[in-house]
Amino acid sequence: MRTIVAGMVVVALAGSGGTAWQQTASSTPSAFDGRAFGAKGDGKTLDTDAINKAIAGARAAGGGTIRFGAGTYLSASIRLQSHVGLFLDHGAARAS
Repeated sequence: MRTIVAGMVVVALAGSGGTAWQQTASSTPSAFDGRAFGAKGDGKTLDTDAINKAIAGARAAGGGTIRFGAGTYLSASIRLQSHVGLFLDHGAARAS
């Protein structure tokens, strides 16, 4: 497992499916599924707005981790915020 926090991310995620994380209520930071905020991960759709919405949603909830399952997420600059992490599934590679 890797948690990656960076100023700009363009990433391709590959691998077989997986279970989607759901937002959880606990004393630990919440987990969010990036697709729940509109990210497609299809390699054709620009997912920048959805990724930024996911970051803002996690921050508004007091922080947490946004999980991006297998797929290709195309993105320009994203705006990371304090107490928010990005989790990229296995097979993550940089896309051009």
